[in-house]
Amino acid sequence: MPLLEVKELVKHFPVKKGVFSRTVGHVRAVDGVSFSIGEGRTLGLVGESGCGKTTVGRTLLRLIEPTSGEVAFEGRHVMRLAGAELRAIRRHMQIIFQDPYSSLNPRMTVGSIVEEGMKIHGLGNSAERVAKVRKLLRDVGLMEEHINRYPHEFSGGQRQRIGIARALAVEPKFIVCDEAVSALDVSIQAQVVNLLAQMKKNLGLSYLFISHDLSVVEHISDDVAVMYLGEIVETAPKDEIFRNPLHPYTQALLSAVPQPDPANRKNRIILTGDVPSPVNPPNGCRFHPRCPKVMPECQVMVPPAYDMGGGHVVRCLLYDPKFAGLRPTPNPDLISTGQLQPGVAEMQKRKATEVAHPAIDRGTVRDETHGALPGAAWPKPPKSPAADRPFQEPGPLERKLPSKEVMDKAVRVIFGVEPSPDEPVIPPDVSGLGRLVQDFPVDEPPTTETPTPIILHPPDAQGNPKKPTRLDEDPEEPPPGPGDEPPTKIPEWLQ
Repeated sequence: MPLLEVKELVKHFPVKKGVFSRTVGHVRAVDGVSFSIGEGRTLGLVGESGCGKTTVGRTLLRLIEPTSGEVAFEGRHVMRLAGAELRAIRRHMQIIFQDPYSSLNPRMTVGSIVEEGMKIHGLGNSAERVAKVRKLLRDVGLMEEHINRYPHEFSGGQRQRIGIARALAVEPKFIVCDEAVSALDVSIQAQVVNLLAQMKKNLGLSYLFISHDLSVVEHISDDVAVMYLGEIVETAPKDEIFRNPLHPYTQALLSAVPQPDPANRKNRIILTGDVPSPVNPPNGCRFHPRCPKVMPECQVMVPPAYDMGGGHVVRCLLYDPKFAGLRPTPNPDLISTGQLQPGVAEMQKRKATEVAHPAIDRGTVRDETHGALPGAAWPKPPKSPAADRPFQEPGPLERKLPSKEVMDKAVRVIFGVEPSPDEPVIPPDVSGLGRLVQDFPVDEPPTTETPTPIILHPPDAQGNPKKPTRLDEDPEEPPPGPGDEPPTKIPEWLQ
């Protein structure tokens, strides 16, 4: 019997609007999730952001009340417990929260936070609890003197380690690790992951490990479940799902994992579009708007779970024996360029177009092509003759003189004459321009004559320089009187 068993877990959040807060819809965060975790095993739950992974973890512990479904822990139905029974079973089911900032009480010291769970469940006396808190702090990479500090004195990674110590303090059997190592440095990630693996080995712990880092999931997990838009689309043992992914969404996720060996590169599968809204999910298979292997049946039929053997379960109509003959062949060009492969109806149109026009390039399929059938594209343009010429290195720049024909034409246009082929072209007389230039001589030798100074104010009879007075200036005309009109000044060009 598995340690934890989940059957058809559903959690819908109501969407309310208006003055009276009427329910106008539901957010289908978790919609029919089923899985099981054995004792001493780790299930890695992966998927895009917003697919419902965190909601699954919190609903298991009844931190969020589910809409429907069953959760059995050690054969006991968690959804039917209340009061002291629920508090007692929660000692064996703990969680490491994703946000280390909001999960710690800012008014409590680190020692009080880690010790609080042991006080509630009555584990040990005061001295034993303090000694255990100090040991847990050392195990997660902190120092013993941090026991009297407050959460605001720590960084995000250190706060996450405090949350891990708090979850391990009550010696649980099952822990929900909600992005437990996402806020840690790479070196601390390895330390915490090894700590979780050691605790799992020594205490027989089981984990639901929620993460986006598939390399960490591959390292710590025994089984992997892939979640998309509130549903689990594929579940398999770790080695099987990383070696032979079956669902198109799983294949796209694993193609994005970086490879340290350049010689072992994978073909990147780029999915177009965004994840549909969980308020109004698509009909049929929820992945069909983004699936590169979509069929018409995927738009109307909800795929059931197909057991492929060895614990490998996939929810995809491609593996239904009834549709084995209708499976479309994946188009590598469309997958590499991120375009979606169309349905069977569009595929038939494309096939007819390709038969009529074999030169059509399937890798450039566009809906906005004009004059072509839907799903088709224009043929490739003819190859330029210059493309076959050998490349020549350009030489130094040379001045190219115009030909005689060009010069003759220029003379006829400019001077209006018709030159004979035997007579040379005589340029027009520009001697007048030369005379104008000669009026402004340059580079002449300097003269020795002293120029006559210009005296603005001649001296008086005694030889003293005369000071300028207002009488030497032009007299100002008196301003016009009240009845006089101002004199009209005649422009210089009319005088």
